[in-house]
Amino acid sequence: MVNNQKESKKTRILVIGDRKKNPIDLSAMVSEAFPECEINYVEAPDEDKLKIETLPPHAILLDVKRNGKNSFEACKKLRAMEYTANTPLVILLPSTTAIEHKIRGLNSGADVVMVKPLNASELGAQLRALLRIKNAGDELRQEKEDLMQILWDKTSALRESQEQLKNILDNNPDHILHLDPDLKILWANQTALNLNHKAVGQYCYEAFTLRDSACEECPCLKALETQKKETAVVYQSEFRGVGKSYWESVGIPLTDRKEKLTGIIKISRDISESKKKEEQIKNSLHEKEILLKEIHHRVKNNMQVISSLINLQANRTENLAIRETLKESQLRIHALSAIHETLYQSESLTGINLKTYVSRIVTPLLQTYATVSPRVTFSIDTESLVLAIEQAMPLGLVINELVSNALKYAFPGEKNGTVSVSLKRSGQHLVGAVSDNGVGIAPHVDLNTSDTLGLNLVEALVETQLNGSLELIRSKGTHFKIRFQIKEPAFVNE
Repeated sequence: MVNNQKESKKTRILVIGDRKKNPIDLSAMVSEAFPECEINYVEAPDEDKLKIETLPPHAILLDVKRNGKNSFEACKKLRAMEYTANTPLVILLPSTTAIEHKIRGLNSGADVVMVKPLNASELGAQLRALLRIKNAGDELRQEKEDLMQILWDKTSALRESQEQLKNILDNNPDHILHLDPDLKILWANQTALNLNHKAVGQYCYEAFTLRDSACEECPCLKALETQKKETAVVYQSEFRGVGKSYWESVGIPLTDRKEKLTGIIKISRDISESKKKEEQIKNSLHEKEILLKEIHHRVKNNMQVISSLINLQANRTENLAIRETLKESQLRIHALSAIHETLYQSESLTGINLKTYVSRIVTPLLQTYATVSPRVTFSIDTESLVLAIEQAMPLGLVINELVSNALKYAFPGEKNGTVSVSLKRSGQHLVGAVSDNGVGIAPHVDLNTSDTLGLNLVEALVETQLNGSLELIRSKGTHFKIRFQIKEPAFVNE
């Protein structure tokens, strides 16, 4: 039942006893101690009646006659009621009360036992002291309730967070283990337990890899040494529930606040499928590389056949001009063939090593112009630059034409001299030069108006194929300077 009386700010004192038969005017005594108090009288400690007739009291005076016998029973009853269980309670006993009855009163639940006749000041002091204690107790109980609520909220949040974390870890496809420094499993997520539900308490290597000791590549052993995160890909010839497999494992050391190693987190992922696909891709690439090399080899052979046919035709003609033209065509074919020969012998099919390529172009030129080459010192200064095929091919033809011209025209008669080829990288550009210190190119020759096939071919290749520039310098011989922007995958081959 709920009390519907209006809450009062006055101190409420509940007196239980017979007001009419009581010769002591308790109202006067209590009012003297508490001028603003509110006094309520009831004849017996009946809980339902108390809730209906009175508001919860701040203190109780229990005044029952007949040597306190009824007082003890009433006191116990009040303490058993939720309504008055914690209310300060004073038992008033007759003046003839023996000491054992006072003790019994305290044991019955009274906070204070007072003997009549009462002293108003003493009664007031006792009530004030009890009220202070009660208020302090109420505050402590409220603080305790607040703290318990905070603790409950925090505990619930922590429990929920732990449950979420457990769900995340258990549903993770990776095997996650918490190991002690001896590699014994302290905890395992559900993914790992699905393979061995008895894993906790076992050593990780015996629980899953069926070994007597940790494998040499184990990242956890290395992490214990370095106290850093370590990663390794380990092949397992036997793995519980899986068989032969590849695993990518990570060992993460755990330390306390004093940097003392306390354990290891091991995360393992089965990469057998990706490893299998990787091997398939490697095998496929290897097959394609073999096929491409075979294609380059056959193209080179076909060009050599064409070169041989041209050579036969040149040897059958008596016309020296036609023979010379056919030999020049043969050298151009060889320059193209050198591309495929270099690619066939190279480990990479994406680019051409210029140093090797230039040497292969120049060698047949020296053989073709054997009457001149003994009098000429040849110099090649080329970086081991790997150039894209689409740039290496026109550059090779340009070098072929310019070196051929130098050997043919720069050193007439018995004149000696030097021919040099230089190819250097300058930032994002390639700067090349073909020079000789011979008699020099005729003054009337202009690159823009020249009608010779060789120079026309050089100019066309530089400007249209290489998107570069060609410069002719007439100083102590002839110098052709080439410059164009390098395309990827150009890099210096160390």
